[in-house]
Amino acid sequence: MDVKNEVLYRVYFLLFGMVIPAAIIVIYRTIDIAVIDGERWRAEGQNSYVRERDIEAERGNILATDGSLLATSVPFFDIYFDPYAASEEDFQKNVDSLAYCMATYVDRSFTVGGMRQFLTELRDTNINRNRHILIKKQATYTEKKRIEQFPLLNLRSERKRPFGLLARRTVGYVRTDAQPIGLEGYYDDVLGGQPGKEFMVCVDRKHDLWIPTEDLTSIEPKSGDDIVTTIDVNIQDITENALLRALQYHNADWGTAVVMEVKTGAIRAIANLGKNEEGWFETYNYAVGYATEPGSTFKLASMMALLEDNMINLEDSVSIEHGVTQYYEDVLEDSSPESKELDTITVRRAFEMSSNVGVSKMVTQAYGERNALNNNEGAARYIAHMKAFNLHLPTGIDIEGEASPYIKEAFSEKTPGAALRFPGCR
Repeated sequence: MDVKNEVLYRVYFLLFGMVIPAAIIVIYRTIDIAVIDGERWRAEGQNSYVRERDIEAERGNILATDGSLLATSVPFFDIYFDPYAASEEDFQKNVDSLAYCMATYVDRSFTVGGMRQFLTELRDTNINRNRHILIKKQATYTEKKRIEQFPLLNLRSERKRPFGLLARRTVGYVRTDAQPIGLEGYYDDVLGGQPGKEFMVCVDRKHDLWIPTEDLTSIEPKSGDDIVTTIDVNIQDITENALLRALQYHNADWGTAVVMEVKTGAIRAIANLGKNEEGWFETYNYAVGYATEPGSTFKLASMMALLEDNMINLEDSVSIEHGVTQYYEDVLEDSSPESKELDTITVRRAFEMSSNVGVSKMVTQAYGERNALNNNEGAARYIAHMKAFNLHLPTGIDIEGEASPYIKEAFSEKTPGAALRFPGCR
Protein backbone atom coordinates (compact mmCIF):
# COMPACT_ATOMS: atom_id res chain seq x y z
CA MET A 1 0.00 0.00 0.00
CA ASP A 2 2.86 2.32 0.84
CA VAL A 3 4.50 1.58 -2.54
CA LYS A 4 1.26 2.35 -4.37
CA ASN A 5 0.84 5.64 -2.54
CA GLU A 6 4.44 6.55 -3.25
CA VAL A 7 3.90 5.97 -7.00
CA LEU A 8 0.74 8.08 -6.89
CA TYR A 9 2.57 10.85 -5.06
CA ARG A 10 5.23 10.88 -7.76
CA VAL A 11 2.60 10.96 -10.53
CA TYR A 12 0.81 13.84 -8.81
CA PHE A 13 4.10 15.68 -8.43
CA LEU A 14 4.90 15.30 -12.11
CA LEU A 15 1.35 16.31 -13.05
CA PHE A 16 1.03 19.40 -10.85
CA GLY A 17 4.67 20.34 -10.67
CA MET A 18 5.67 20.00 -14.34
CA VAL A 19 2.91 19.07 -16.82
CA ILE A 20 0.21 21.53 -15.71
CA PRO A 21 2.62 24.50 -15.34
CA ALA A 22 4.10 23.70 -18.75
CA ALA A 23 0.60 23.56 -20.23
CA ILE A 24 -0.26 26.88 -18.61
CA ILE A 25 2.91 28.45 -20.04
CA VAL A 26 2.14 27.11 -23.52
CA ILE A 27 -1.45 28.42 -23.34
CA TYR A 28 -0.25 31.81 -22.08
CA ARG A 29 2.36 32.12 -24.83
CA THR A 30 -0.22 31.13 -27.43
CA ILE A 31 -2.62 33.81 -26.21
CA ASP A 32 0.25 36.33 -25.97
CA ILE A 33 1.42 35.67 -29.55
CA ALA A 34 -2.01 35.36 -31.14
CA VAL A 35 -3.99 37.97 -29.23
CA ILE A 36 -2.04 40.26 -26.92
CA ASP A 37 0.94 40.85 -29.25
CA GLY A 38 -0.69 39.49 -32.37
CA GLU A 39 -0.67 42.67 -34.47
CA ARG A 40 3.10 43.08 -34.14
CA TRP A 41 3.87 39.50 -35.10
CA ARG A 42 1.45 39.58 -38.02
CA ALA A 43 3.12 42.77 -39.25
CA GLU A 44 6.53 41.13 -38.96
CA GLY A 45 5.30 38.10 -40.82
CA GLN A 46 3.98 40.14 -43.72
CA ASN A 47 7.53 40.96 -44.80
CA SER A 48 8.54 37.31 -44.92
CA TYR A 49 5.70 36.03 -47.06
CA VAL A 50 5.76 35.56 -50.77
CA ARG A 51 3.77 38.44 -52.19
CA GLU A 52 2.64 39.64 -55.60
CA ARG A 53 4.36 42.99 -56.27
CA ASP A 54 4.26 45.54 -59.08
CA ILE A 55 7.03 45.58 -61.68
CA GLU A 56 7.73 49.11 -62.90
CA ALA A 57 7.01 49.66 -66.59
CA GLU A 58 9.37 51.59 -68.84
CA ARG A 59 8.14 55.16 -69.29
CA GLY A 60 7.46 56.45 -72.81
CA ASN A 61 9.49 59.18 -74.48
CA ILE A 62 8.61 62.82 -75.22
CA LEU A 63 9.75 63.86 -78.68
CA ALA A 64 10.03 67.14 -80.56
CA THR A 65 8.27 67.54 -83.89
CA ASP A 66 11.35 66.30 -85.78
CA GLY A 67 11.66 63.19 -83.62
CA SER A 68 14.39 64.56 -81.33
CA LEU A 69 14.17 63.29 -77.76
CA LEU A 70 13.05 65.88 -75.21
CA ALA A 71 12.77 63.35 -72.37
CA THR A 72 13.66 59.67 -72.21
CA SER A 73 14.22 56.93 -69.64
CA VAL A 74 17.71 55.63 -69.04
CA PRO A 75 17.83 52.33 -67.07
CA PHE A 76 20.02 52.10 -63.99
CA PHE A 77 20.57 49.01 -61.86
CA ASP A 78 21.51 48.22 -58.28
CA ILE A 79 23.48 44.98 -58.56
CA TYR A 80 23.59 42.50 -55.67
CA PHE A 81 25.69 39.35 -55.35
CA ASP A 82 24.45 36.14 -53.74
CA PRO A 83 27.55 34.23 -52.52
CA TYR A 84 25.47 31.09 -51.90
CA ALA A 85 23.71 30.94 -55.27
CA ALA A 86 26.18 28.38 -56.65
CA SER A 87 27.31 25.05 -55.26
CA GLU A 88 30.71 24.81 -53.59
CA GLU A 89 32.12 22.98 -56.60
CA ASP A 90 30.91 25.59 -59.09
CA PHE A 91 32.04 28.44 -56.86
CA GLN A 92 35.58 27.12 -56.54
CA LYS A 93 35.72 26.36 -60.23
CA ASN A 94 34.76 29.88 -61.32
CA VAL A 95 35.93 32.11 -58.46
CA ASP A 96 39.14 33.11 -60.27
CA SER A 97 37.40 34.32 -63.43
CA LEU A 98 34.68 35.88 -61.30
CA ALA A 99 37.28 37.82 -59.32
CA TYR A 100 38.97 38.99 -62.54
CA CYS A 101 35.68 40.30 -64.03
CA MET A 102 34.61 42.08 -60.87
CA ALA A 103 38.03 43.65 -60.24
CA THR A 104 38.14 44.82 -63.87
CA TYR A 105 34.57 46.04 -64.44
CA VAL A 106 32.94 46.51 -61.03
CA ASP A 107 35.37 47.70 -58.35
CA ARG A 108 38.86 48.61 -59.53
CA SER A 109 40.01 49.40 -55.99
CA PHE A 110 40.57 45.62 -55.66
CA THR A 111 43.31 43.63 -57.30
CA VAL A 112 42.24 40.34 -58.81
CA GLY A 113 43.76 38.49 -55.85
CA GLY A 114 42.11 40.85 -53.36
CA MET A 115 38.74 40.41 -55.03
CA ARG A 116 39.12 36.63 -54.94
CA GLN A 117 39.83 36.77 -51.23
CA PHE A 118 36.87 39.09 -50.69
CA LEU A 119 34.48 36.76 -52.54
CA THR A 120 35.79 33.74 -50.72
CA GLU A 121 35.40 35.40 -47.33
CA LEU A 122 31.86 36.40 -48.22
CA ARG A 123 31.04 32.75 -48.64
CA ASP A 124 33.13 31.30 -45.81
CA THR A 125 32.82 33.89 -43.02
CA ASN A 126 29.37 35.30 -43.67
CA ILE A 127 27.86 34.48 -40.28
CA ASN A 128 24.39 35.76 -41.13
CA ARG A 129 24.50 34.16 -44.57
CA ASN A 130 23.66 37.48 -46.23
CA ARG A 131 22.51 36.64 -49.76
CA HIS A 132 22.33 40.16 -51.18
CA ILE A 133 25.74 41.82 -51.10
CA LEU A 134 25.69 45.18 -52.91
CA ILE A 135 28.52 45.23 -55.44
CA LYS A 136 27.47 48.07 -57.76
CA LYS A 137 25.00 50.92 -57.26
CA GLN A 138 23.50 52.94 -60.12
CA ALA A 139 25.13 50.77 -62.78
CA THR A 140 24.53 51.82 -66.37
CA TYR A 141 22.99 49.51 -68.92
CA THR A 142 26.42 48.84 -70.43
CA GLU A 143 27.83 47.95 -67.02
CA LYS A 144 24.85 45.76 -66.33
CA LYS A 145 25.38 43.90 -69.59
CA ARG A 146 28.98 43.20 -68.61
CA ILE A 147 28.03 41.63 -65.31
CA GLU A 148 24.58 40.31 -66.13
CA GLN A 149 25.62 36.80 -64.99
CA PHE A 150 25.30 38.04 -61.41
CA PRO A 151 21.96 38.29 -59.59
CA LEU A 152 20.22 41.59 -60.35
CA LEU A 153 17.64 43.26 -58.20
CA ASN A 154 15.90 46.63 -57.93
CA LEU A 155 15.72 47.63 -61.58
CA ARG A 156 15.17 51.36 -61.78
CA SER A 157 14.89 54.00 -64.51
CA GLU A 158 16.12 57.57 -64.32
CA ARG A 159 14.40 60.16 -66.45
CA LYS A 160 16.89 61.93 -68.72
CA ARG A 161 16.63 64.98 -70.99
CA PRO A 162 19.05 64.83 -73.90
CA PHE A 163 18.71 68.61 -74.37
CA GLY A 164 19.20 69.45 -70.69
CA LEU A 165 17.02 72.31 -69.44
CA LEU A 166 15.51 73.04 -72.86
CA ALA A 167 11.72 73.49 -72.46
CA ARG A 168 12.15 72.38 -68.87
CA ARG A 169 8.80 73.53 -67.54
CA THR A 170 6.87 72.52 -70.63
CA VAL A 171 8.25 68.97 -70.53
CA GLY A 172 7.67 68.96 -66.76
CA TYR A 173 8.04 66.02 -64.38
CA VAL A 174 6.24 63.42 -62.26
CA ARG A 175 7.45 63.03 -58.68
CA THR A 176 5.99 61.17 -55.72
CA ASP A 177 6.30 64.21 -53.45
CA ALA A 178 5.07 66.92 -55.81
CA GLN A 179 2.20 67.82 -58.13
CA PRO A 180 2.70 66.49 -61.67
CA ILE A 181 3.88 69.23 -64.02
CA GLY A 182 3.88 69.83 -67.80
CA LEU A 183 3.59 67.16 -70.47
CA GLU A 184 5.02 64.53 -68.12
CA GLY A 185 2.17 65.19 -65.72
CA TYR A 186 -0.64 65.59 -68.24
CA TYR A 187 0.27 62.42 -70.16
CA ASP A 188 1.36 60.40 -67.13
CA ASP A 189 -1.13 57.60 -67.91
CA VAL A 190 0.14 57.39 -71.51
CA LEU A 191 3.87 57.62 -70.75
CA GLY A 192 3.79 55.54 -67.58
CA GLY A 193 2.65 52.28 -69.18
CA GLN A 194 1.18 49.43 -67.14
CA PRO A 195 3.04 47.73 -64.27
CA GLY A 196 3.48 43.98 -64.35
CA LYS A 197 2.87 41.48 -61.57
CA GLU A 198 5.31 38.97 -60.12
CA PHE A 199 5.52 36.90 -56.96
CA MET A 200 8.56 37.80 -54.86
CA VAL A 201 9.93 36.76 -51.48
CA CYS A 202 11.37 39.27 -49.01
CA VAL A 203 15.05 38.64 -48.21
CA ASP A 204 15.78 41.81 -46.23
CA ARG A 205 13.09 43.42 -44.13
CA LYS A 206 15.23 46.38 -43.12
CA HIS A 207 15.97 47.49 -46.71
CA ASP A 208 12.73 46.10 -48.20
CA LEU A 209 14.57 43.88 -50.70
CA TRP A 210 12.65 41.24 -52.64
CA ILE A 211 13.78 38.36 -54.88
CA PRO A 212 11.60 37.10 -57.76
CA THR A 213 10.36 33.53 -57.36
CA GLU A 214 10.42 32.91 -61.14
CA ASP A 215 6.75 31.99 -60.98
CA LEU A 216 5.19 31.15 -64.35
CA THR A 217 2.13 33.29 -63.57
CA SER A 218 4.10 36.56 -63.65
CA ILE A 219 2.74 39.32 -65.89
CA GLU A 220 5.26 41.37 -67.88
CA PRO A 221 5.00 45.18 -67.57
CA LYS A 222 3.78 47.15 -70.60
CA SER A 223 6.11 49.97 -71.60
CA GLY A 224 4.64 53.46 -71.85
CA ASP A 225 3.76 54.98 -75.21
CA ASP A 226 5.73 57.83 -76.76
CA ILE A 227 4.19 61.25 -77.43
CA VAL A 228 5.28 63.55 -80.24
CA THR A 229 5.03 67.28 -79.51
CA THR A 230 4.99 70.23 -81.90
CA ILE A 231 8.12 71.67 -80.25
CA ASP A 232 11.04 72.36 -82.60
CA VAL A 233 14.24 72.05 -80.57
CA ASN A 234 16.13 74.56 -82.72
CA ILE A 235 13.41 77.21 -82.48
CA GLN A 236 13.06 76.43 -78.77
CA ASP A 237 16.78 77.03 -78.24
CA ILE A 238 16.69 80.32 -80.17
CA THR A 239 13.59 81.45 -78.25
CA GLU A 240 15.05 80.71 -74.83
CA ASN A 241 18.29 82.54 -75.61
CA ALA A 242 16.48 85.55 -77.05
CA LEU A 243 14.22 85.72 -74.00
CA LEU A 244 17.20 85.51 -71.65
CA ARG A 245 18.99 88.37 -73.44
CA ALA A 246 15.86 90.53 -73.19
CA LEU A 247 15.42 89.82 -69.48
CA GLN A 248 19.07 90.61 -68.80
CA TYR A 249 18.87 93.84 -70.80
CA HIS A 250 15.75 95.07 -68.99
CA ASN A 251 16.61 93.38 -65.66
CA ALA A 252 13.05 92.02 -65.66
CA ASP A 253 11.61 89.79 -62.93
CA TRP A 254 10.18 87.30 -65.39
CA GLY A 255 9.28 86.84 -69.03
CA THR A 256 7.67 84.38 -71.41
CA ALA A 257 7.83 83.81 -75.16
CA VAL A 258 5.66 81.56 -77.31
CA VAL A 259 6.35 80.84 -80.98
CA MET A 260 3.34 79.66 -82.97
CA GLU A 261 3.28 78.47 -86.55
CA VAL A 262 0.63 80.73 -88.08
CA LYS A 263 -0.44 78.30 -90.79
CA THR A 264 -1.23 75.40 -88.44
CA GLY A 265 -1.42 76.92 -84.94
CA ALA A 266 1.29 74.51 -83.79
CA ILE A 267 3.39 75.73 -80.86
CA ARG A 268 7.03 75.47 -81.96
CA ALA A 269 8.56 76.93 -78.80
CA ILE A 270 7.44 77.99 -75.34
CA ALA A 271 9.98 79.59 -73.01
CA ASN A 272 9.57 80.89 -69.45
CA LEU A 273 12.22 82.50 -67.29
CA GLY A 274 11.97 83.94 -63.79
CA LYS A 275 14.61 85.78 -61.78
CA ASN A 276 16.16 84.60 -58.53
CA GLU A 277 19.38 85.38 -56.66
CA GLU A 278 21.49 83.36 -59.11
CA GLY A 279 19.98 84.60 -62.36
CA TRP A 280 17.06 83.60 -64.58
CA PHE A 281 15.72 80.04 -64.65
CA GLU A 282 12.62 78.27 -65.91
CA THR A 283 10.83 77.45 -62.65
CA TYR A 284 7.27 78.44 -63.57
CA ASN A 285 5.25 78.25 -66.78
CA TYR A 286 4.09 81.86 -67.01
CA ALA A 287 2.75 81.34 -70.55
CA VAL A 288 0.18 78.83 -69.28
CA GLY A 289 -0.36 79.48 -65.60
CA TYR A 290 -0.19 83.27 -65.31
CA ALA A 291 -3.11 85.53 -66.31
CA THR A 292 -2.08 88.96 -67.52
CA GLU A 293 -3.12 91.58 -70.06
CA PRO A 294 -2.60 90.21 -73.58
CA GLY A 295 -0.90 93.33 -74.93
CA SER A 296 -0.44 93.81 -78.65
CA THR A 297 -1.56 90.27 -79.49
CA PHE A 298 -5.10 91.45 -78.76
CA LYS A 299 -4.94 93.81 -81.74
CA LEU A 300 -5.55 90.85 -84.02
CA ALA A 301 -8.88 90.05 -82.31
CA SER A 302 -9.89 93.71 -82.56
CA MET A 303 -9.04 93.85 -86.27
CA MET A 304 -11.02 90.65 -86.90
CA ALA A 305 -14.08 92.16 -85.17
CA LEU A 306 -13.81 95.40 -87.17
CA LEU A 307 -13.46 93.55 -90.48
CA GLU A 308 -16.34 91.16 -89.77
CA ASP A 309 -18.63 94.12 -88.99
CA ASN A 310 -17.42 95.95 -92.12
CA MET A 311 -16.32 98.88 -89.99
CA ILE A 312 -12.99 99.23 -91.76
CA ASN A 313 -11.18 98.50 -94.98
CA LEU A 314 -7.48 97.73 -94.96
CA GLU A 315 -6.80 100.66 -97.25
CA ASP A 316 -8.79 103.16 -95.17
CA SER A 317 -6.92 105.93 -93.37
CA VAL A 318 -6.51 106.40 -89.64
CA SER A 319 -4.80 109.22 -87.73
CA ILE A 320 -2.24 108.01 -85.21
CA GLU A 321 -1.47 111.55 -84.02
CA HIS A 322 2.29 111.00 -84.17
CA GLY A 323 1.95 108.01 -81.85
CA VAL A 324 0.27 109.79 -78.89
CA THR A 325 -3.41 110.18 -77.90
CA GLN A 326 -5.42 110.55 -74.72
CA TYR A 327 -8.40 108.67 -73.27
CA TYR A 328 -9.92 110.47 -70.32
CA GLU A 329 -7.03 111.14 -67.88
CA ASP A 330 -4.65 108.57 -69.41
CA VAL A 331 -2.16 109.02 -72.26
CA LEU A 332 -1.66 106.19 -74.76
CA GLU A 333 1.55 105.98 -76.76
CA ASP A 334 2.94 103.82 -79.54
CA SER A 335 6.12 101.91 -78.79
CA SER A 336 7.47 102.24 -82.32
CA PRO A 337 9.78 105.27 -82.84
CA GLU A 338 8.51 105.40 -86.42
CA SER A 339 5.09 106.54 -85.19
CA LYS A 340 6.47 109.88 -84.03
CA GLU A 341 7.11 110.83 -87.66
CA LEU A 342 3.65 109.87 -88.91
CA ASP A 343 0.16 111.29 -88.62
CA THR A 344 -2.22 109.57 -91.02
CA ILE A 345 -1.55 106.03 -92.29
CA THR A 346 -3.56 103.13 -93.71
CA VAL A 347 -5.34 100.61 -91.51
CA ARG A 348 -3.05 97.92 -92.92
CA ARG A 349 0.05 99.93 -91.93
CA ALA A 350 -1.33 100.62 -88.44
CA PHE A 351 -1.66 96.89 -87.85
CA GLU A 352 1.76 96.14 -89.34
CA MET A 353 3.33 98.73 -87.02
CA SER A 354 1.27 97.42 -84.07
CA SER A 355 0.09 100.97 -83.44
CA ASN A 356 -1.66 101.25 -80.08
CA VAL A 357 -3.12 104.60 -81.05
CA GLY A 358 -4.34 103.50 -84.49
CA VAL A 359 -6.10 100.30 -83.44
CA SER A 360 -7.59 101.78 -80.28
CA LYS A 361 -9.04 104.73 -82.21
CA MET A 362 -10.64 102.41 -84.77
CA VAL A 363 -12.22 100.28 -82.04
CA THR A 364 -13.37 103.29 -80.03
CA GLN A 365 -14.96 104.88 -83.11
CA ALA A 366 -16.74 101.65 -84.04
CA TYR A 367 -17.80 100.33 -80.64
CA GLY A 368 -17.45 103.22 -78.17
CA GLU A 369 -20.13 105.51 -76.76
CA ARG A 370 -20.60 107.37 -80.05
CA ASN A 371 -20.24 104.35 -82.29
CA ALA A 372 -21.20 103.88 -85.91
CA LEU A 373 -23.92 101.42 -84.91
CA ASN A 374 -25.74 104.28 -83.20
CA ASN A 375 -27.61 101.99 -80.83
CA ASN A 376 -25.54 102.26 -77.66
CA GLU A 377 -24.77 98.56 -77.89
CA GLY A 378 -21.33 98.86 -79.50
CA ALA A 379 -19.30 97.66 -76.53
CA ALA A 380 -21.61 94.67 -76.03
CA ARG A 381 -21.20 93.77 -79.70
CA TYR A 382 -17.42 94.03 -79.40
CA ILE A 383 -17.42 91.69 -76.39
CA ALA A 384 -19.70 89.31 -78.30
CA HIS A 385 -17.01 89.08 -81.00
CA MET A 386 -14.40 88.21 -78.38
CA LYS A 387 -16.62 85.40 -77.11
CA ALA A 388 -17.28 84.22 -80.65
CA PHE A 389 -13.51 83.87 -80.98
CA ASN A 390 -13.62 81.78 -77.74
CA LEU A 391 -11.22 84.16 -76.04
CA HIS A 392 -13.26 83.90 -72.84
CA LEU A 393 -12.54 80.15 -72.69
CA PRO A 394 -9.36 78.27 -71.71
CA THR A 395 -7.31 77.05 -74.66
CA GLY A 396 -7.36 73.46 -73.37
CA ILE A 397 -3.60 73.13 -73.82
CA ASP A 398 -2.19 69.77 -72.76
CA ILE A 399 -0.55 71.21 -69.64
CA GLU A 400 -2.27 71.43 -66.26
CA GLY A 401 -2.66 74.73 -64.43
CA GLU A 402 -3.91 77.00 -67.22
CA ALA A 403 -5.11 80.34 -65.85
CA SER A 404 -8.75 81.27 -66.49
CA PRO A 405 -9.25 84.07 -69.06
CA TYR A 406 -11.21 87.14 -68.04
CA ILE A 407 -13.05 89.58 -70.31
CA LYS A 408 -15.09 92.40 -68.83
CA GLU A 409 -18.78 92.47 -69.62
CA ALA A 410 -20.32 95.47 -71.41
CA PHE A 411 -23.41 97.19 -70.01
CA SER A 412 -25.76 99.46 -71.91
CA GLU A 413 -28.08 102.23 -70.84
CA LYS A 414 -30.75 99.58 -70.48
CA THR A 415 -28.92 98.47 -67.36
CA PRO A 416 -29.80 100.89 -64.50
CA GLY A 417 -26.82 102.77 -63.10
CA ALA A 418 -24.41 101.47 -65.74
CA ALA A 419 -22.37 103.63 -68.12
CA LEU A 420 -21.37 102.37 -71.58
CA ARG A 421 -17.65 102.74 -72.24
CA PHE A 422 -15.29 100.88 -74.50
CA PRO A 423 -13.50 98.30 -72.31
CA GLY A 424 -9.79 98.27 -72.89
CA CYS A 425 -9.43 101.69 -74.47
CA ARG A 426 -7.08 102.62 -71.67
